[in-house]
Parts: sequence; structure tokens; C-alpha cells
Amino acid sequence: MDTENELIKNRVAQSPLVLIDLTEYYHKEIERIGFDINPLLFQGLILKEAEFRDSLKKMDLTGFKGKIVHIYCSSDAIIPLWAYFLITVHLQPLCHFSGFGTRANVDTLYLLNQIEKIDLKQFEGKKLVIKGCSDLLIDENVYLSLVNRLVPVANSLMFGEPCSTVPVFKRKA
Repeated sequence: MDTENELIKNRVAQSPLVLIDLTEYYHKEIERIGFDINPLLFQGLILKEAEFRDSLKKMDLTGFKGKIVHIYCSSDAIIPLWAYFLITVHLQPLCHFSGFGTRANVDTLYLLNQIEKIDLKQFEGKKLVIKGCSDLLIDENVYLSLVNRLVPVANSLMFGEPCSTVPVFKRKA
């Protein structure tokens, strides 16, 4: 064998494995911002419906345009569920995505939403690897949601990196 003329082969690159990296669905470029209900409350504690609705109508919400918004209340006030509905109705035409809770909670909701939008045809009958290492802390529920969506279409499913995977699922012949 002539080793000088032999090319170095990247077996990982030549493998039929398809890598799925959840960070691609996170969209780091979209700014995350909070919407605190507290300033809309009477004395920071009481939600008065008429005043709340009026304040929302008068509020300049352009700062939320195109952003991922986490809605929360910084005080210990009891907020009726419909109040979150109203805020969402006002934000929806402007923001990219909104949800209730901390930024981390809403990032999880956003990723779950993105997973539901994935066209699974691209993964039919494929050997899939869900990437394990990431600079983002991704909630376990996001991974499990992805697995639930992929099992019906994948030939096999692994976790990790293409060079080092843990087998999770293999379709029976």
C-alpha cells in the first residue's frame, strides 16, 4: 500500500448520519426581553381591570417588535389568567414569540414551538444523531419532545456527537 498517495478519509463526514443541533432552532440573534406586569398594577399589588386594559392600550409596545418576550410579575400580586391573555393579544402582532415565566422558561417554550414546526420528511428513514454538547443549557423536555417527533420517522436515533454516539433507538426490520 502506497501511504504517500493514500488520502486521509474523514469517516464521520462520509457517514450517512444526520446531525440535529437544537441550537440551530434557538435563534440567538433574536433578542430576549421581559414584560413586567407590575407597573400596570394599582400600588404594585392590585389589578383593576378597566385601568389595566386602558394602560395596555396606551402603552408603547414598539420596543418588543421582533423579540422573544417573557411575561412575568415582579411583585407577589395575584394576577388573573385573562390578564396574561390580554398582554399576549397586544404583543402578538409585534413580537416574534411570547410566553409566561422566566427567560429560561420561555426559551424552553420557544424551542418546543420550533420543534413542532420541523418538517419531518427530511428525516424519514435516516440515521439521526441529536447533538449532545452545546454552549446553551437546553431543558430536557425539549430533547424529549424532539425524540417523540423523530421516533416515528427515523431509521435510528443516537445521542452525542457523530464521532461518539449513544444508541437510543433502532427501527426493527
